[in-house]
Amino acid sequence: MKVRDWMDPSLPSVKGLEGHHLVPRHYQEAVLGTTDTKRINQVANFAPTDWHTNQQISDRAPAEYWPDLVRSRAAGADWLSQQCYWHALPRDWHTLSYDEFLEERRKRIAGVTRDAFEKLGRVAQDVEHDPIDVAGEFDGETASGERTLAELFHEGYLLAGDQLDPVDPDWVVDAVVTADGTVQIDGVHEFDSLDAAARFLDVTNVTGFEFWALEQDSGLAPMDEVLAADPRTA
Repeated sequence: MKVRDWMDPSLPSVKGLEGHHLVPRHYQEAVLGTTDTKRINQVANFAPTDWHTNQQISDRAPAEYWPDLVRSRAAGADWLSQQCYWHALPRDWHTLSYDEFLEERRKRIAGVTRDAFEKLGRVAQDVEHDPIDVAGEFDGETASGERTLAELFHEGYLLAGDQLDPVDPDWVVDAVVTADGTVQIDGVHEFDSLDAAARFLDVTNVTGFEFWALEQDSGLAPMDEVLAADPRTA
């Protein structure tokens, strides 16, 4: 099952793969009255789509466009359940309020990610030679034993509201750890890893773990120093 199966397989990708709001931005602004860009651009509100699907969704409400997509693209009894699983979509997600949708989809995104790592772990156990560093394939932060953003957040080394700054004092960046355990830059751009947040700034010569530091009263603490201290509690 490919992640793009709920798109139209008979049509070429005119402009390639795109990210699109599942609850469209204009719909939120014009109908729901939402003007907070941070709220609209939640990671859980994005999905990969091809250009043609993006055009079909347009600015319509989920309750309007989703049944149309299902009717036109369903392919067998298990198709819809598989699509909802791989795209982390709650049952009848298009009828939920925006807050309910975000909460339920975040849970399912975490579940799909967990299932993928468990599967990779089982595959690695079956390999007779030294296992491939599959963690490095997902996030460069783990390639050399560095901790991921998710680990730092869930283990209490980083907390919601923490300010992050580049280790290099010449960089001026507004980055904060969100309640979802992501890094948000300039109040708009949200990332699931330190590495992705660094790449957004065109940093490619070091990992995100090496690039970011935690802003503390005593000054900036690189991530290795943060790990050397005891985890904090909210």
